[in-house]
Amino acid sequence: MRRMGRTAARWLLALLTVALGFVIAACYGAMYAFQRGRVVDARSQQGVSNARVECRSDGRTVLAVQAGPDGSFDLDQGMCDEVLVQDADGRYRPQTVPVTSGSFTSVALEPTK
Repeated sequence: MRRMGRTAARWLLALLTVALGFVIAACYGAMYAFQRGRVVDARSQQGVSNARVECRSDGRTVLAVQAGPDGSFDLDQGMCDEVLVQDADGRYRPQTVPVTSGSFTSVALEPTK
């Protein structure tokens, strides 16, 4: 009987944990929406991997992430006015692009040579 009580308690705890997660996401989801984007080569339109993407607000960097192998990145859009993108290898010129809330941000980097 005790074993059955413990099993039921564990299932109830798991259910409450999942439900609480949904409630928090529903209440605060808009504040924590992500800004998605991609860094590409301006000439070939191929993704630029490992580019540093800085989320900037009022001219200051508040968050920095590294673009994935295909050039994609995710940022917290609630904090960004613009993004500054720099190639890790220095093959491209840095580019600053304004962020439009709720839209996909594409950053085309021009090669240095």
